[in-house]
Amino acid sequence: MSAAAIHKLSTSDWAVLAALLEQPAHGFRIAALFAPNGELGDIWRIQRTQVYRALAHLEAAG
Repeated sequence: MSAAAIHKLSTSDWAVLAALLEQPAHGFRIAALFAPNGELGDIWRIQRTQVYRALAHLEAAG
């Protein structure tokens, strides 16, 4: 990932990236982590559509 791409990451992108660094997972699992009743839902909530958008953005950024 280039330095320019890193500067363009949203906070949701960073949160999804951090979840992926903990362990490889598919979009549904990551969305479950950030759901209201998920492990991280009390700290940060990200809707499933935002998770998939973040995954697409991260993939495009390399």
